[in-house]
Amino acid sequence: MRGGNVSICGQDASTLGRREYATMVAMVAQRSELARGFSVREVVAMGRAPHQGAWLRASHRDEQWVEEALTVCRLTPLAERLLDELSGGQVQRVHLARALCQRTPVLLLDEMAAHLDVRHAVAAYTLLKQQQSARPLACVAVMHDLNAAARYADQVVLLDHGEVVAAGPPRQVMTENQLAAVYRTPIISAEAADGQPYFVARAG
Repeated sequence: MRGGNVSICGQDASTLGRREYATMVAMVAQRSELARGFSVREVVAMGRAPHQGAWLRASHRDEQWVEEALTVCRLTPLAERLLDELSGGQVQRVHLARALCQRTPVLLLDEMAAHLDVRHAVAAYTLLKQQQSARPLACVAVMHDLNAAARYADQVVLLDHGEVVAAGPPRQVMTENQLAAVYRTPIISAEAADGQPYFVARAG
């Protein structure tokens, strides 16, 4: 991909100010800087900052969004703990909760599940699908987990050194031949008991 324009909800992204952009796009990075000295609740509440005035006064509605984000991300028992005290996986869940608390129509995810164990990764992806069912939410995820992409994505863009190889529904894009060409290794696809495809690299 060598160029183009980015539009967010019909608006040219290059014309958006920082606050306006932050009301439309939230992000969960692969590695986020640790907010030392802040509690889990305080970090999640930071997601409301773009929607508040200059004095960052939280409204009753802001507090409700914080509580909801803590609940859906199963962080309520950790709400008063300092971020410094948490494991890497727990910290990643806090940043996901902060992004959801931001209540934007677009959510960017950069290897979101990289530091999560299998149980929490499945819970996170399932939560995002539930959020999409509950409100208008576009999730754009960068990932190398082929099986997660095949199971949870509605549309897939397969890239090779920045060039688009294929785009479309997972079953159309994620073929053995196309994946093998991109990853430079033989890929075997199979079907799980629930009908979902999964992929493994062929040994040797």
